[in-house]
Amino acid sequence: MLREKVLKTIKKYNMLGKEDKVVIGVSGGPDSVTLAYILTSLQSEFGTSFYIAHLNHMIRPVEAEKDVRFVRDLANRIGLPLFIKHENVPDFIKEKKVSPEAGAREVRYAFLNETATKVGANKIALGHTLDDQAETLLLNLFRGSGHTGLGGMLPVHDKYIHPLIECSKEEILSYLKENKLDYCLDSSNLEPVFQRNKLRLELLPQLAKDYNPNIKETLFRTSLILQEEDLYLESQAQRYVPRILRRGKDRNVMLLIKEFRNVPSALKPRILREAIHRAKGDLLQLGFGHIEDLLNLINEKPSGSRLDLPGEIIAQKEYENLCIRKGKITLQQAGQYTIKKTILNHNKPLHSYRATHDTAYFDADKVGLSLFVRTRKIGDYFYPQGASGRKKLSDFFIDHKVPREMREKIPLLITRVKTVQLPEQKIIWIVGYRVSEEAKVTQGTKKILKVEIFRKT
Repeated sequence: MLREKVLKTIKKYNMLGKEDKVVIGVSGGPDSVTLAYILTSLQSEFGTSFYIAHLNHMIRPVEAEKDVRFVRDLANRIGLPLFIKHENVPDFIKEKKVSPEAGAREVRYAFLNETATKVGANKIALGHTLDDQAETLLLNLFRGSGHTGLGGMLPVHDKYIHPLIECSKEEILSYLKENKLDYCLDSSNLEPVFQRNKLRLELLPQLAKDYNPNIKETLFRTSLILQEEDLYLESQAQRYVPRILRRGKDRNVMLLIKEFRNVPSALKPRILREAIHRAKGDLLQLGFGHIEDLLNLINEKPSGSRLDLPGEIIAQKEYENLCIRKGKITLQQAGQYTIKKTILNHNKPLHSYRATHDTAYFDADKVGLSLFVRTRKIGDYFYPQGASGRKKLSDFFIDHKVPREMREKIPLLITRVKTVQLPEQKIIWIVGYRVSEEAKVTQGTKKILKVEIFRKT
């Protein structure tokens, strides 16, 4: 019987205890409906309080409203409190520029956590099955994941529990049929459009037919082995963390490169993920390629090199340290150039803000954020950093042996904002050469404006 199997899984992984408060995510589909019925039947045995949470994602308006009505009836039938939220997931996906699957998942988990906070729940139960675990392993394999991704979903992870994780889809459908229980069907799950659907509808049946009729069970067992190995490797990596990572202000993280080099190669990606998690708060959109880029930054790039990561995270190499921080980034189109502006806190030595050929740092309060790029005009002058006074731009080019034919092409960064320090539009950077003495970062600078100039392709 499925109920006994789920009970065994719950006890095996210690998922429920007396006085637990658990939010059950119920979409109306077969898995979540089965989960709701079985957990309700176990309520007296564990002394647990359950709540149902349903999200109307507004992706399929007509079907979604039917799902809402169905889940409302279900909650009344089994006698559990119900929380419903309507969220326009298509608009969220468009705004955040993420995939439909990632967007729907982010909104769904935010709602479940919001509901848990509202009722004081300490756990969230989800209807993921053995089939879902097999699909997740394959998806992560195709994405190039390591042990953590290939291990798939843990039966218990933080506040999330998966009581159906050892149950197959066939067992769930049989349970619903035997007990004459209704459920909803999501028509989008029947269309091989999303990658997970293609795995479910096309690849896994083909693998079962041509290679292994028990492919789902085999993949599930593999995931359990990988989970055990992943937990061990993670425990080994955490032993190095106190020696390598340092916390700074505003969740900034400093990685000590000299110590990092002594870490076994198999553990280095884990320490980098830990550093990103501390700075960002999560690992959303962070992939294997980003970790490779970070390793390349540490091992191959000179001091001053930086890397932009998802979630406005910046990793910058500073001699024997790697500084990882969150920066506010804006992009501005300026003629044939793009200006990328990042506001940073002033928390490093002045030598860290040296300009390169396409990057410069300024006192944000002096220059403001309204900038544009142009080339030189007759009569232009400039206050070169380190010089005692102003200099004609033509003389500056002569002094730096800039070929005459190139002088008309060199971009100049101009501030538009009139401030007490800069009462008129002025050149604050001859791109690739020198920043202005008037706009430079000083010991008294509070906020730093980092500017990068890119030529449009």
